[in-house]
Amino acid sequence: MSPTSLVIAMPNTPERARILAGLQKDPRFRIIAVTSDLMNTYNVVEDHEPKTVLIADTFAKLDEFEVMYAIFNQLDVRWLVVSGFDQTGTASNSAKWSALKSGLFELGIATPVDQIAQSLVSLSLSPRHQRATAALGTTAAGNTLNNSQRMVLIGSSTGGVDALLEVLGHFPNSCPPTLVVQHTGYGFGDSLATLLERQCTPRVVLAEDGMDIEPGKIIIGAGTGAHLRICEKDPRKVRLEPGDDISGHQPSVDALFMSATRHAKKCVAAVLTGMGRDGADGLKALRDQGALTLVQDEETSVVAGMPRSAAEAGGAQHILPLPQIGPALLEASEIPFNQTSKRQA
Repeated sequence: MSPTSLVIAMPNTPERARILAGLQKDPRFRIIAVTSDLMNTYNVVEDHEPKTVLIADTFAKLDEFEVMYAIFNQLDVRWLVVSGFDQTGTASNSAKWSALKSGLFELGIATPVDQIAQSLVSLSLSPRHQRATAALGTTAAGNTLNNSQRMVLIGSSTGGVDALLEVLGHFPNSCPPTLVVQHTGYGFGDSLATLLERQCTPRVVLAEDGMDIEPGKIIIGAGTGAHLRICEKDPRKVRLEPGDDISGHQPSVDALFMSATRHAKKCVAAVLTGMGRDGADGLKALRDQGALTLVQDEETSVVAGMPRSAAEAGGAQHILPLPQIGPALLEASEIPFNQTSKRQA
């Protein structure tokens, strides 16, 4: 049996040195990289597709771990958390942490190396799942785009990476122009765009100032340290504008939505899972100006703060479970601009 490829992702500490030294002596493993931060870990996993990753709780508790978690699932990489590296004593900001940790082997920082090794072996021997492939798009938006189709605007935060994979997985190659704001750490926007590009049929790109808004393209505003807006002078382009946080974030969902209010009748907008209330004011403003609007329901949201706040502010025409949102956005994008939408209570 060939050795199991392994990445060790931990801060450079004596505990990491102990674990590394022990696993290097074990012929059952081939250590292909040792990383000291989450960004390098993501890059190594994407480039080398190891079978297993041993990762410190310090990294797994970061909000940005959502992107890491998604690529683990997509590449069918098995992973284990070693607890005890996080000495802050503070609760994790990641709402997913408790759920992620609950299904793992309980490995602490002082766990003997032979026990860690056996856990890794047990994990690596479990059946590999078949990779999902992006749908080729047989929905209504699979037809050639025409001048009556709307632009799609999406905002998401905690739990949003998985939600975006689900929603955008429905989009065909000829999808409506789509702009997305996802809250994530600085610098992780490129990783998120690459992750979505791997799994989605349309082209997915990280936002750049002056980029064209066009059919078949999904523009991601995430980790840029600037707000993603529709250009005021040329609505066929986006602007990246650094400034103060809006609704506690930069980029902010509210900033994107507010920039689109002048073109609201040509927009369909959605607020997905997330903590806080970013997007609530912007969705209400879009609805008031004639946009079609919807939010994710509480049952399918990892954190329901954002969609609930948007609904309570009066911005949601529809409240839908996650699997229905992608098809609903595509269907709504083909409604002619001059058709008056019926506001629902």
